[in-house]
Amino acid sequence: MDFPVFEFPYLGTRYLIALIAVLHVVINHGAAIGGSLVTVLLERKGFRDGDPRYEALAYRLAAVFFVLTTTVGALSGVGIWFSTMVGQPAAIGSMLRIFFWAWFLEWIVFVVEVALVMVYFLTWRTFQDKRTHLRVGWAYVAASGATMAIITGILGFMLTPGAWHGDHSLWSAFLNPTYLPQLVLRSGLALGLGASLALVLTRWLAPADFQAEASRYLGRFFFAAVPLIALGGMAYLFVLPDAVRGLVPTALVTSRFIPYVQASYAINAVICLALLGFGWQARRRALPIVGRLAAFVALVCLLGQFERVREFARKPYMIPGYMYANGLREADRAKYDRDGILAHARYPDAHPGRAVFKLECASCHTLGGMNDPSVPLKGQSAAAIDPFIASLHEVHPFMPPFMGTAKERRALAEFLASEAR
Repeated sequence: MDFPVFEFPYLGTRYLIALIAVLHVVINHGAAIGGSLVTVLLERKGFRDGDPRYEALAYRLAAVFFVLTTTVGALSGVGIWFSTMVGQPAAIGSMLRIFFWAWFLEWIVFVVEVALVMVYFLTWRTFQDKRTHLRVGWAYVAASGATMAIITGILGFMLTPGAWHGDHSLWSAFLNPTYLPQLVLRSGLALGLGASLALVLTRWLAPADFQAEASRYLGRFFFAAVPLIALGGMAYLFVLPDAVRGLVPTALVTSRFIPYVQASYAINAVICLALLGFGWQARRRALPIVGRLAAFVALVCLLGQFERVREFARKPYMIPGYMYANGLREADRAKYDRDGILAHARYPDAHPGRAVFKLECASCHTLGGMNDPSVPLKGQSAAAIDPFIASLHEVHPFMPPFMGTAKERRALAEFLASEAR
């Protein structure tokens, strides 16, 4: 209520944030976390076995991962902050108050991570002591993993606050019920993405007479990643509250395809088995580039699906029991119903109906673009839309309740009816 509402054309702020975040997570998990581990392990094997081919491959992979993490990874990370601050300023403000010290520590670790990756890669060929260079590499791996470990606690809180509602403690918020399962799942995804990306790049970065041997070595890490993904995913679903678990089918396939949700579960199970089979075969022989690309794409899809489920299943909340997805606090509902929501808006729109739409709907819906509410309401009158808005949160439990006076609800209904003609 204290900030102007930012409306991004067609996609809306929700999809804008999602696109930037998924890109960042793929780069962060695949190149920074999983990629750093795979690179250091390759260098370590070359050093221990006295085989310079492994170190040469590690150096070439490090070059790719270095560029990805310091350009696309870093910029998309900043993009998440910019997009969330303009799209969900109230939510980000609340999260910063809860996790100030956790985020402060994560920023310090991130700076250390960037410094370590620069030292690790840029001094690769000038380091005389290979053992010391490997230590720098392991420190980089640890810093990359630490950033994920910290952010995972914050992301988990947004779905399962746990005991935070009772004591408002940072540790209760951070060590929430989904923290450990999500950390296992993300670790598996990071290792799998790093190994599969390395397998794809090996096709061009390794000499022809070394590709089969290098692929077999990288296949070990991919094979180890799949059980972590499956174990973390099952444990994650197990600890979800019943109300949240009930929204998982909708999160997976959307409301339109709910009748096919069982098929979606079966497809996911088949993908996991196929990835396990790919890992098993990759340990034994060099697989064709099409198979390597397919494995990488499948993992990206699994990661994207998990992020969608995590984001959608917490609805109608941004912070369960505290703040709704539109940035309005649950505790303020009585105040808005009594005074009217527009009475507390610092940046009202000239049209009252549009003003209410921007405050209560625009965080998830657009006009003329993605998730346009006028499409399902086409042809409906304001008199028919008005009671539907009043009971919308009961019909669709993932929707926040309307907050405001009956007059404001009517204004919103008239505005939506005019848009739905």
